[in-house]
Amino acid sequence: MCHTEDPTAKEVLDNNLHQIEEALGDDNRYFANQYYQEHFSRNTENDTEVILYYINNGGAKGHRQRMEERLSAEQPPTGE
Repeated sequence: MCHTEDPTAKEVLDNNLHQIEEALGDDNRYFANQYYQEHFSRNTENDTEVILYYINNGGAKGHRQRMEERLSAEQPPTGE
């Protein structure tokens, strides 16, 4: 996805699906459980709580940067 062009519906959908996968992934579940243990003395398996933890703790904000870094690493050299 390039900043100079509007994303296609498929690009938006792909981005959103990837973000949900990241939010529900093992890393975020680990950190969400650490948070819930510290603040509520319990773990959470609730997907809504895990996604809200992701959003409220910068996961959604940092997602774009991580995606751009991943995409730029996948780009072949342009020969400039």
